[in-house]
Amino acid sequence: MGTKQPGPVVLCLLPALAALLSACSSSAPKATSTIKISGSSTVFPVIERAVAAYRSAEQGQEVILELSEVCTSAGLRRFCAGEIPIANASRPISSRELKACAGKGITFIELPLAFDELR
Repeated sequence: MGTKQPGPVVLCLLPALAALLSACSSSAPKATSTIKISGSSTVFPVIERAVAAYRSAEQGQEVILELSEVCTSAGLRRFCAGEIPIANASRPISSRELKACAGKGITFIELPLAFDELR
């Protein structure tokens, strides 16, 4: 069997991921820069493939990306505590999480990257 190629959803995520990663650093990333991404186990495979594709690009080799597969709530909890700059979620942020972020002075941009057919 051959190697799977990234699907269209992953390819569409690359510009968004690049923008997110660039926004996480106030200056050009150094070889020792580490960006932590944590959250939804449902979203994890999509983010994992997007990160792998980003790492293969020249710009992506300047940054160490640490992925953590937990749950949406745990990822958002870490994000709102200021522990990580990027959280992936399989649901919108809750009012409780919004208050936790506001309490720490954390602002964010919610960027929907994919939708599923679950209702």
